[in-house]
Amino acid sequence: MKWWDAVDLISSSGYYPIGDWEAQLDRIEQRLLPMANPFSSRKQVVPAAMGSARGSNDWGQEGEVSAEEQQRFYGAMFGHVSQREWVRGFGLWDWSAHLHDEKDALTDDGYGVYGKPAEQVICRFYESVAVEV
Repeated sequence: MKWWDAVDLISSSGYYPIGDWEAQLDRIEQRLLPMANPFSSRKQVVPAAMGSARGSNDWGQEGEVSAEEQQRFYGAMFGHVSQREWVRGFGLWDWSAHLHDEKDALTDDGYGVYGKPAEQVICRFYESVAVEV
């Protein structure tokens, strides 16, 4: 792979069921990181995350809106992923350009976290890892 040394960032879409994070992170570590070697000291791995604790990336899922489930999902993701030193950041999806009224957040069935308990999970995580510049 002659192009690998030109890559600055490695991303993996982490749309995993809440109980499957460890297995998925092990899989990524075993498959992706060896390909990045010998350049791994210069690469950053950034997973993208969103979705339902039952298993996301399935746009046909039906059910009640559960801000608590979304909150648990983000808490589990940050808990598992933060234990892997090779993960250097996150791409979190989705923050709409046109936000709903905050009072309507708990009935919004989108993946966005604005005004929902998951927003606070994300804020607390980033506050805990903030580095002074």
